[in-house]
Amino acid sequence: QLDRWFWSPVTRAYRFVTPEVARVGIRRALRNLNTPVFVANHLLQLRLRDAGGALGSFALNSTLGLFGLMDRSREAGWEVRPADFGQTLGLVGVGTGPYVVVPVFGPTTVRDGVGNAVDYFLQPLNYILGIPTQLVWGGSAGLSLREEVSDQLDALEESSVDFYSVMRSAYQQN
Repeated sequence: QLDRWFWSPVTRAYRFVTPEVARVGIRRALRNLNTPVFVANHLLQLRLRDAGGALGSFALNSTLGLFGLMDRSREAGWEVRPADFGQTLGLVGVGTGPYVVVPVFGPTTVRDGVGNAVDYFLQPLNYILGIPTQLVWGGSAGLSLREEVSDQLDALEESSVDFYSVMRSAYQQN
C-alpha cells in the first residue's frame, strides 16, 4: 500500500517535472556513485578483470563523464558489470533464504538483505556524507529505480492474478 499511496504518485510527479534526458543522467550518476561497491565485490569474488574494468569506468565517468551524468566508459566500449555482496555470498554457497518484502525498501531475500547491509559499509561515500545526505541519496536512488521500472510494474500488476507471487518470481529470476 505504501507504494500505491506514496511511491507511485511521487514517481508520476518526478516523471512529469523531470525531462527524460535528466532522468537518464541522474540514473547514470547514481549508478556511477555505486561503482566502488562493484569494485569491492568483484575483488571479493576474485574477478580481477571485472574489478579493473569497473575501476577504470568509474575514473572515466567521474571525470570526463561529469561525475557520471554521461556514460563515457560505455562509449569507449567498457561495460560495468554490477556486483553486490549478496552475489558474493551466493558464490561461496550461501542459500538465498526466504523472499521478504521490507516496508520502504521493497523486495529482497534474506541473503540479499544481509548483502545490502554489507554493501552499505563498502560504500566509501557513507563515511563522508552525513545521515541526512545519505537519506536523500538513498531516496533518490530508490525513486530513480522506481521510475525506471514503473511502466513494467504497472503492466505486471494489471496482467497478474496474484501480484505478490509474480513479483516474487520476477525478483528471484532477476
